[in-house]
Amino acid sequence: MAALGLSAGMGNASGRTTRSRVSQQASGRRSVANTSIQGGWSQQVKLTPDDGDPIDSFGSSVTLDGARALVGAYGDEDPNGDDAGSAYVFERTNGSWTQQAKLIPDDGDADDLFGDAVALDGGTALVGAPWDEDPNGDSAGSAYVFERSNGSWAQQAKLAPDDGDAEDNFGSSVTLDGDGALVGANGDEDPNGANAGSAYVFEEGGTTGAGVPDRVYDAVAGTDGQLERDDVISMVRGYAQSGSVNGVDIDRDEVLSLVRYYVG
Repeated sequence: MAALGLSAGMGNASGRTTRSRVSQQASGRRSVANTSIQGGWSQQVKLTPDDGDPIDSFGSSVTLDGARALVGAYGDEDPNGDDAGSAYVFERTNGSWTQQAKLIPDDGDADDLFGDAVALDGGTALVGAPWDEDPNGDSAGSAYVFERSNGSWAQQAKLAPDDGDAEDNFGSSVTLDGDGALVGANGDEDPNGANAGSAYVFEEGGTTGAGVPDRVYDAVAGTDGQLERDDVISMVRGYAQSGSVNGVDIDRDEVLSLVRYYVG
């Protein structure tokens, strides 16, 4: 599993570990006394959520991309119930980190463990919910894609495998690179037996001949759909200044792809 969560040590019928808010609270947490730093690294800030409370398990999964961080809290009960989970976006501006958004799935409910695994690539976030029962049964799992546009984050897609079934734990690990997503299912039994596991590759369907998502191309090219010299110049300036064009985040690879496409 890409993100390590707290364990209550109680096995369920499938042989997997059950995590509960009550048992976590009873077990307590360890504090680290030695805060010495070696190797040139020094602590810059401590991130905590604006609405944090006990047994949220904030920090159970983390990822970082430039000046943006995504932190999972699979035990968060607000607003979808115990262990429904959430994930928080933080951004660094002028040396200070602030919470920008709290991500929750449109169909979230109790015991989904949303936020158990997180991935971030520019303005796209991928969040695993390995105990989600919808659509493939108890603990079948799912993963959610969120995108940032005009400063706001919104859910764009829910991923689930074509052959998913109960106890697969799809979403137990996730990673994201450009238009591709890789999602682990450490409980999948097909084809190698109980808990053998598998991983699934997904790609964003809408891409142009320029090799970038439609949303990025449309933001750069404008309403006429034609990529002109001024569009390319504005794109490069926008990327250099804020990493976005017309409110849509753009990364280095997308900039280079569009430059090559324009040059021919």
